[in-house]
Amino acid sequence: ASPRQGGDDYARERQLRGFRRANGLCFRCGDKYSREHQCKRTGQILMIEVGDFGEILSDDTVHALQLLDAPEAQEPECCSLSQQAISGEETPSTICLRAQVGDQIMLLLVDSGSTHNFISETFLSRLKV
Repeated sequence: ASPRQGGDDYARERQLRGFRRANGLCFRCGDKYSREHQCKRTGQILMIEVGDFGEILSDDTVHALQLLDAPEAQEPECCSLSQQAISGEETPSTICLRAQVGDQIMLLLVDSGSTHNFISETFLSRLKV
C-alpha cells in the first residue's frame, strides 16, 4: 500500500501545480503570481487545542483545564521495603548486582517491591562522602 500511496501523493502534487499554473497562481503558496511576487513567510503552528464545542482554546485555558483534571494532591506514602530488601535474599522480583563506586565494590539489590533507594552509612563512610 505504501508505494501506491506515494504515487498518489505525487499525482496530487502534479495536479495541484498544473491547476495553479493554468490559473496564474504561484505553484508554492497559491497566491496570484506576478514577477514581483514573493511567497509570504508562514509561521509554524505546532498544536491547536479545540474544546468540546469546536472552540479554539488558549494556552491559559488548556493549563487551567489540566489543573482541574489533575488528581488531588495526596499525602506522600511512607517508605516501604520489601522483605527481600531487608533480608537481602534474591527472588524473581529482585536482582543482585555488583557495582564499583570509586575504588569500592558494592552489592546492589534491584527490588521492584520497594518504594525508595537506600545505601548503607558504613559504605558511605568508606567512600568518604
